[in-house]
Amino acid sequence: MDLSGTLDSYRDYRGNAQAQFDWHTGSQRAAGNLQFKGNGKTVTLTLALNKPTTATLDTTLNATAAALPWTALLAVPQFDPTTLGADSKVKSLALHLQGSGDRSHANLNGNIAVNAHRVVLERLRATAHRHGGDW
Repeated sequence: MDLSGTLDSYRDYRGNAQAQFDWHTGSQRAAGNLQFKGNGKTVTLTLALNKPTTATLDTTLNATAAALPWTALLAVPQFDPTTLGADSKVKSLALHLQGSGDRSHANLNGNIAVNAHRVVLERLRATAHRHGGDW
């Protein structure tokens, strides 16, 4: 694993970091890179996986806003999940999901493709309700 970074200000998350990894466990391998960037207001985190399949996760967080608004995008192009070592009837899988929200709610939409079937998620919404001091 290679890791490098700078943190200019802990108070407002200003700085950059990146890591490249290539892990082996038994017959499985995970490889890719992770990047963190903070400009004093917005924090971005990007994960790019290239083994065992290609996938990207891009996230943003407004760390200075009280509500902590965030966005996320997960993209996994079509691949054969049996290459992960699982014995499955699923021979083809792909994901494209977008999310956004803040401390009190989350929205999700996108699509999931399994074999020849496609599931479309439109406006899946979750809301946190506070009950007696607990979420």
